[in-house]
Amino acid sequence: MTPNFTLRLLKRFLKYTVAGVATFALDLTLLATLSAFTTIPTHILVFISFLVAVSINYVLCYYIVYKGTERTRARGYMYFILFALLAALLIALGTNYLVTVYALPLLVARICVGIVSGIINFLFNTFFNFKLV
Repeated sequence: MTPNFTLRLLKRFLKYTVAGVATFALDLTLLATLSAFTTIPTHILVFISFLVAVSINYVLCYYIVYKGTERTRARGYMYFILFALLAALLIALGTNYLVTVYALPLLVARICVGIVSGIINFLFNTFFNFKLV
């Protein structure tokens, strides 16, 4: 790895983290609000709030984090959302598992699962979807 590659990767990771933290905060806010005012099961609430936030995250990634990608918006969103749907399923199951098996509070469990998911998503988007480093 060259120093230039490492620096570009670090800058991209920092941008990705800022966009991710912002949309993750939206995800958690939506999750907390929906869980307080509805009787929808937890795993469905996690799925809904995640999909709203991840769509906004895609827009931020396309125009800020991976600016200059040659991938079209439509194709990039297709890959992004397909991977996000798989991630949403795993996030919902993982969060539900931590809540039911370890009795973690819902938002704490979601944060734990979100950290792991965020790192995996960064690697997928950097090296496959947007192919920019």
